[in-house]
Amino acid sequence: MKFDTTAVLSGLHFLESPRWHNGRVWVSDIYGRRVYSAAEDGRDLRVEAEFDGLPSGLGWLADDTLLIAMTGHDHRLLRRSPTGELSAHADLGNAHGPLCDMVTDFGGSAYIGAFGFDAAAGAPIAEGVIYRVSPHGAVEVAADGLLIPNGMAITDNRRLIVNESFGNRITTFAITPDGFLHDRAELVRFGPPPTSRSIAEVIPALTVACRKDPRLAERLPPSRPLLRAPGHCHRRLLRSGRHHHHRAQPDPPGLDDPPLGRTPEPPPLSTRCASHARASSLRPAWGDTGGPSSAP
Repeated sequence: MKFDTTAVLSGLHFLESPRWHNGRVWVSDIYGRRVYSAAEDGRDLRVEAEFDGLPSGLGWLADDTLLIAMTGHDHRLLRRSPTGELSAHADLGNAHGPLCDMVTDFGGSAYIGAFGFDAAAGAPIAEGVIYRVSPHGAVEVAADGLLIPNGMAITDNRRLIVNESFGNRITTFAITPDGFLHDRAELVRFGPPPTSRSIAEVIPALTVACRKDPRLAERLPPSRPLLRAPGHCHRRLLRSGRHHHHRAQPDPPGLDDPPLGRTPEPPPLSTRCASHARASSLRPAWGDTGGPSSAP
């Protein structure tokens, strides 16, 4: 099936956790250290929050308060007041490895994936978890035994869907009325999970990678078809015209990536917003965190 795509936002650094909320596109720019929102076609780009650290997953409480999961070494879930002040909503200081994507349900429970190991430091691969943060900020482990739980959505029939980036599978859980996860099931399997716990041995099996960074180049077989390195492929946000799915896509050849571990300076705001084709009459398939998101 062919999908026509339109770039909605471009010129950013590392986009994570795209969401559709209150008639606008919301997204974290991790290395730009900002959260943005924009109109459906990319116009009216707004800086919703700026950080000293690295913002990642986004969600909303039932009262429309914005939540931001911080990644890197800052294991906090922040909340933004209606006037823009940021404060701590929950402390996930015991999390192993960086936090990644997040999704919130009708009642304001937040589900946050955590790597389980420090990939940037070259630590061996370990199983990660999904944390549940209650609307009042209480933290508990909702699910474990996941290989980088990243990319989450909640369906209309109250199932949480999570991609396991190193697990070669997509996993689902049922959500109880009080927000707990159960009835784990494998939705899609793309191949066997890795048997090695060495990143150097697992990375060559990936089909999205990059030879620009020498630390990756030496790990990749020359016959492997490559696009971009994980973590360096999220500069543009695209909209599909057929089913209005939204996703990040690799940059075209010729754009330089910053070295792994280096945080670039944000580009001037005027260069970040590109207006494109008019908006489709279909609504985005992202989760509006005023309610569960529909799986595509």
